[in-house]
Amino acid sequence: MQRVLVQYERLRRHYEHTEKTYDYASFLDLSHALRIWTELKTVLPRIDKTFTSKMLFKSAVPNRKILRACSKVEYIVAFMPDGVISHASNGNLFSWQENNKDFSVGGHIMRMGDGALKMADFYFCFPNLTDGANGISLHPKISRLNFIQWLGAEIVRINFRKKDGNLEVISIPREILIKRVANILDASHTSLEKSGDFDNRFDEPIKFLMAFSCGGCPIPYFLLLKVAQDIVEHGPKLIPIRNL
Repeated sequence: MQRVLVQYERLRRHYEHTEKTYDYASFLDLSHALRIWTELKTVLPRIDKTFTSKMLFKSAVPNRKILRACSKVEYIVAFMPDGVISHASNGNLFSWQENNKDFSVGGHIMRMGDGALKMADFYFCFPNLTDGANGISLHPKISRLNFIQWLGAEIVRINFRKKDGNLEVISIPREILIKRVANILDASHTSLEKSGDFDNRFDEPIKFLMAFSCGGCPIPYFLLLKVAQDIVEHGPKLIPIRNL
């Protein structure tokens, strides 16, 4: 149990630092700390027999009927139930590395009184859809899950244009996002070592996500920060947190 508590404290410290300020190195460190929790999912039920009955985490998927209006375009839609709060924003709104193109982007995002940014969802459509794009983040289906289910549940959905020009809908679970960010962005493994694990169907969509920023921070930053925020918040209910 003591080793689990150390990992909780480690994640809490990385979360608190990364929530206050964004830099690429801290973002990578956060993903690396989260990766441990994808491995703890098999350990924690052995420590606490009631672990899988604790339905503490919320997850959401987009409304299928609404997505049909966007089926012919590239899109991203991500939900963060109850929102994620960050003080790392630099004041800018949205940016895309190819922002000279006509696209739709938005979400439920608000400035807090202390200057923090709170994001509950994010969407992007390219090319811009006159009808339907503004509703892509409306009416999601929200579920309450245990920790293992939540890690395996969708965190972002992308209609991604592959190299052959065809669109493919890709649903990325939390666990996959954590592991692939840690692998392909040099958080846990170096890409300088060519024999590493750097060829996965999720890698190009995740790199595509990194091209989008809100408040000067890439969208995967908010997604991973939300994962860390939820674990830190619910950790004392999952495991008996004591002073380390």
